[in-house]
Amino acid sequence: MRTAAQIAHDLNAFGRIDEANVARFDELLAEACQSRDEALIPALLMRLDDDCDFHEVVFGVVHAVERFSDEAYFRALASHLAELQTRAREWCELLHTRILNSPPHFDRFLASFASLHPAIREQEIAILRRIAADPDFALRCRIGIERLQAMPPSTSERRPFNG
Repeated sequence: MRTAAQIAHDLNAFGRIDEANVARFDELLAEACQSRDEALIPALLMRLDDDCDFHEVVFGVVHAVERFSDEAYFRALASHLAELQTRAREWCELLHTRILNSPPHFDRFLASFASLHPAIREQEIAILRRIAADPDFALRCRIGIERLQAMPPSTSERRPFNG
């Protein structure tokens, strides 16, 4: 079995998923799932791509990141919001709506922002505002926005944009 570092390298270097390499990507995704190493979550998140023609493959990435512990998944998602918004805004919002559908998960997700830079919280607030346009999510988004805005300033040195 290959190391998580090797798998992450291949995920990061994979390039665009197309018909010629979709099977290889599925194999790589299976390796990541078998590894269960939380260090792979950021590399998996960065494989989300709004322009990919193979939605079922990208949905495999969604299912893969959801297999990790909530704490690790939510921490990685919160820490990589800027990159994810640039790369895959629609998939990022889909991840959020899936989290919003479970109040206990959403509570834990919001808690993951407590130690993050206020600029990252503002990114999350912007995402929740967009999702709130859907009446099915408006109330939960409003509650989330209020909780994020009420968080005290972070004493953490973690900088915005994962930098």
